[in-house]
Amino acid sequence: MDASHLSDINLQTAVITVSTSRTADEDISGAAIKELSEAADIPVTFYRVVPDEIGAIRRRFRRHCW
Repeated sequence: MDASHLSDINLQTAVITVSTSRTADEDISGAAIKELSEAADIPVTFYRVVPDEIGAIRRRFRRHCW
């Protein structure tokens, strides 16, 4: 690929853990995703633990993604 086709992009991410048995303090997988993202210079701009209820999951995605 020709170097003229390459460009830097601004990348960021959100972490939403779905669980009824975990809190943010107990969320090992969410913490690992945040740590790996930040180690790769990808800032985590949003993090939440959401109950495993379809309505709560939909509301959180709508609030954050739209």
